[in-house]
Amino acid sequence: TEAVKATEYRTIMGWGSVLYLEDLQKKSKAAMVYSDEDIDDVIIPFKNGEYHKAKAILRGKYIEFIESGIINIDYIRKFSLNVIFEINVKVLKPNMELDEIFGADFLPNKELHELDTIENMRDFMDGLVTKIADYLTEHGKNKYKKEVATAIEIIEKGYKSELSVENIASSLFISTSYFMHIFKKDTGMSFSEYLLKYRFEKAKELLSTGRYKVYDVCKMVGFNDPKYFSKIFKRETGVTPKKYTDSL
Repeated sequence: TEAVKATEYRTIMGWGSVLYLEDLQKKSKAAMVYSDEDIDDVIIPFKNGEYHKAKAILRGKYIEFIESGIINIDYIRKFSLNVIFEINVKVLKPNMELDEIFGADFLPNKELHELDTIENMRDFMDGLVTKIADYLTEHGKNKYKKEVATAIEIIEKGYKSELSVENIASSLFISTSYFMHIFKKDTGMSFSEYLLKYRFEKAKELLSTGRYKVYDVCKMVGFNDPKYFSKIFKRETGVTPKKYTDSL
């Protein structure tokens, strides 16, 4: 009913909103799509240590959501989770983890599910990025050797393609054995372990959107055989891709 829709709108937008039925009908048709660029707008300055800029951009995104009339709370929640995921993968890992900053009991998905307005999610995310920024400022982010940092950038940009230790070492003009040594020393993982972990983090991100089939995600993260992908996914996560999707 329209009354139920109005209640849902007020729950998501906050009790201070003035609601008109005509506005609600228009707003319910609002495009609920955000792009990788929206995430990158926040992550790039954060990765470069421009924390105040990243926070301002992130708050601006939530203001855009409010002004555009987006009323799907799951949409806002998924955006927030993707920002957290990208900060974890591209800013913190592999030398830090979120639980190092927030504790082992920190479950961002659970925290976000307990929030029922965009304003509350905005404030939660503002506090989260502030705490991460403060931690990085105080403790400093461990620096990789130049070759390792370059290799990680290659993984982030080319994880969908076939990547090999030999080819990357060759592109860096160093021997394969030396590259393997410094990569393991700096990251705590072998190149293949890091690549696999990154691919499955991306796979989980794609599966969580609910927009792609397992077969499609398999191809999107650099695997050719869906059966092998499912087998390794279960080995790495403890569940099959389908069960992972069903649990969301």
